[in-house]
Amino acid sequence: MKLSKSLFLAFAGLGLFACSNEDVVENGGIEGDASVRVHISTDALASRVGESTLETEDVEIQKITLTLTASVGGKEAGPFTSIEEANEFVFKGVRGPQKLAVSINDGKATMTLDVVQTGLAAPMFAEENITAEDYDEASKTYTVALNPEHKTAYLNFSNISHDDSEGACWFQTITFDGLFMNGVKLSEDAVSTTYNSWAEASANTSISDAIGADWKTEGPWAGPYSYNVFPGKPILTLCYSNITVTPDRVWVDGPIKGAGYATVKDYIVSNAADLTAEEQAGLGINDEGKITEFKAGYVYNFDGLKVPDKAIGNTIIGAEDVNVVAEVSIKPWKLVDGTVTWN
Repeated sequence: MKLSKSLFLAFAGLGLFACSNEDVVENGGIEGDASVRVHISTDALASRVGESTLETEDVEIQKITLTLTASVGGKEAGPFTSIEEANEFVFKGVRGPQKLAVSINDGKATMTLDVVQTGLAAPMFAEENITAEDYDEASKTYTVALNPEHKTAYLNFSNISHDDSEGACWFQTITFDGLFMNGVKLSEDAVSTTYNSWAEASANTSISDAIGADWKTEGPWAGPYSYNVFPGKPILTLCYSNITVTPDRVWVDGPIKGAGYATVKDYIVSNAADLTAEEQAGLGINDEGKITEFKAGYVYNFDGLKVPDKAIGNTIIGAEDVNVVAEVSIKPWKLVDGTVTWN
């Protein structure tokens, strides 16, 4: 349908066609531009077990990124190299601010293991909605408090060696292929993933380290062999191949010819009784001194793992239960002596 000029003017006079040069205010009811700044709390960067005497390990900050979502003025800022530097930044000329996020060391709201292999540069993340309560009229500034959370625990295994203190070695030949963490979550909300061989596990380099050495004549292997893992209780698994035993021993091959495995059944903290109940809970230690779960935000160091021949079995679950002496040092990102139990 065509409109004549006279009809168009009539409709315009009735206000059916209208326009305005006035800005639409989308700033939470606040007139004009505002600023947004962040206050990143460092509480999560220290001990999470109250008034603890535990020695802490500093988070290595490689970069911090701020992301503002807003109707006008939203953007990403950074990278910053310190909390202080990020807290000094101000988003200006903002209207309709909706939320603010901070990413430390590429932390994300949801992550997978292949993006968190950063050692002490722990990936952390926080996001908060912006409300009118965050606004200060005098400075025309929103100040948003962010509390970044740890996503992973950090496990270190070092000085792994063949323990032949109980007599002659059982093996004529044996190759130490490598080690890996079995039963890990590959993403935060995933179920644990189980690998059934070294070939399967070694394809995932975020939870494995290849060695390829003579178990009898080389070593100890200093490492450290380090893994960022989501909270849980993954199983340290050492893998071997080319196994032949001495004439006085019997070896029956499992699913893979010449393959053997040694696995950690329990991670034991020997002086757990010296810790408070709050510290034990924070560190994932039960009444028996066993670690039931590696907690996000803590560094677990296992030093001096000695593996006896009888700990090596022909299936992925390893051999009989064997206690292997090790020092266990746990820090919230007290040194404690302890053991692991080989299964």
